[in-house]
This record gives sequence, structure tokens and C-alpha cells, in this order.
Amino acid sequence: LVRTLCREAFNVSEQIDFALHNPARKEDIAQYEEDDARGPDLKELQIDMRGKISSKWNQAVATILVEAVRERKKGEAWEMLPERSDEYIREMVVDQLERARGTWRDA
Repeated sequence: LVRTLCREAFNVSEQIDFALHNPARKEDIAQYEEDDARGPDLKELQIDMRGKISSKWNQAVATILVEAVRERKKGEAWEMLPERSDEYIREMVVDQLERARGTWRDA
């Protein structure tokens, strides 16, 4: 579910497609770091590829994705999955983000 949702959120079909990901702009990241203005948005989700995975921007991306996973799990197709804590889901999301960043950097 996490991998599927991450790929949908970033509009990629395979891991290698993250090589073409359009990262968040430095200006947007800097502004968000200062005053939470215009942060990540699920409708146009972008990863901070140059900063750390623990950056405020990337943590906001992870939070958006955790919430999206929770929401998606309520649907019939996913309800049979076992219940997991937000921390567990966040770890899975962060792992997907790290993989995406690795693919982007290796491109």
C-alpha cells in the first residue's frame, strides 16, 4: 500500500522513474523552513532531493503520505491489511522517500 500510494503521489510507475522527479525548489523549501508558508501539497508533491531526509520539508511530505495511507486503508481494497501504528507507516514512507532520493541522485 505504501509503495503504491507513493508512486501514485509522485506520478511514477517504477522506481527508476524517480530519476526524472522534479524536486522541490530551494526557494520554496527555504520559505517553508522560515514560516511554514507554501509547504508540500499532496496534489503536487515534491521531495527535497538535495536536503536531508530529516529536513522539515521532507518530514512534512512523510506526514502527508502517512495521512494518505491511513485514508486509503479505509477503502475496501485495503481493509484486509493488518492495523499498523503511524510510526510503522512513517518508517515505510521514509524508506520509500530514501529510495526515491537515491534513484534521483544516481541519475
